[in-house]
Amino acid sequence: MQFNLVIRNPVLTGDDYIPLASNYLQQTLQTQFYFPNLVNKPWIFSCFASSVDGKLCYPDLASGYAIAQNNFQALSIEREADWWNLSLGRALADVVLIGSNSLALEGGNYVANVDIPPLVELRQQLNKAKFPWHLVVCRDSQQINWDQQLVVTDPDLPLIIYSQTITTNLPSNIVVVSKFNPDCSKQLILASQLNIVDLVGQLYQAGLTTILNESPYYHHYLQQYNLLDEVWLNTSTIYIGGDGASLGKLNQAFSSTQHPHYTILTLHHIGYNFLYTRYKIS
Repeated sequence: MQFNLVIRNPVLTGDDYIPLASNYLQQTLQTQFYFPNLVNKPWIFSCFASSVDGKLCYPDLASGYAIAQNNFQALSIEREADWWNLSLGRALADVVLIGSNSLALEGGNYVANVDIPPLVELRQQLNKAKFPWHLVVCRDSQQINWDQQLVVTDPDLPLIIYSQTITTNLPSNIVVVSKFNPDCSKQLILASQLNIVDLVGQLYQAGLTTILNESPYYHHYLQQYNLLDEVWLNTSTIYIGGDGASLGKLNQAFSSTQHPHYTILTLHHIGYNFLYTRYKIS
């Protein structure tokens, strides 16, 4: 895997970023990878692939992975690069945030896995646990099909459910807590009201300093509370149209006078059917 670097924003070499020493990433990305230098908050970033018209899935194929895999004119390595990009995010993450809809759309088999050996090695070099915490945020925990979710049934996958309700069929391996407990591998944090700012603070205090968001709904939501620092957006040169899933679809739009701004940090390509962009959000 080797990307062609088109743009690298000079801001990355300033005091607001810290370079990661990795020959593998240097060779793959044709540039060093830079962590944002944040104080008193975790680094929170989203990673998605979208069509040129901003859709995240096909109406007849709900999985987000299909956006890349079904670009039939793209080279196989272009499609694989989409998975590589997501895997890099997961390799760096202490926590991966998803919503109950994301669990349902992936057919119960969702797991934030990394299966690319150099990225597995990178995660080990960063002293990360084998798997990131899987954080599922949902107001009503009854939306989760408990019996058919890999994140619930697999004992090796650390799981946090953040919800306002306790379902009547809560599996026995999930412990109900009021605050995040780093020593409990599967837990449901019960809150009278969901407060993402408070939850993020709890995770940060427990040493979980990098959060990858894979939920389209919470991508928008996190920006409303000024929590989202970056988005890695891969653009697949397909057009879908219609009323399919897109970022922010279920949220109230930002206004013309108050909205996030995206600044390009890096822009890569491999062939001519994908763009791989890293944006800073302010």
